[in-house]
Amino acid sequence: LPADRAELLVDWESRKEGGQLYISKPPNCCQGVGIKILSDLTGIKPKASVVVSRYIANPYLIDGAKFDLRIYVVVTGFLPLRIY
Repeated sequence: LPADRAELLVDWESRKEGGQLYISKPPNCCQGVGIKILSDLTGIKPKASVVVSRYIANPYLIDGAKFDLRIYVVVTGFLPLRIY
């Protein structure tokens, strides 16, 4: 946000009957600083620069911990396509 606010509003309108939660994160913070769980979009200021996504209540866990995959590739050619 703020560039994608209209798209977020459309998504929220289509899911609000199901009680969908959203998570809001500042773009340059880490370790949980500034993270908010939102049940509606009034908690986001109109000009705020934040990352917003749908909250997943029961995420897939490995040994009881959340995780993310960071995959890096090198594209060495397009014809033929070579990715390492």
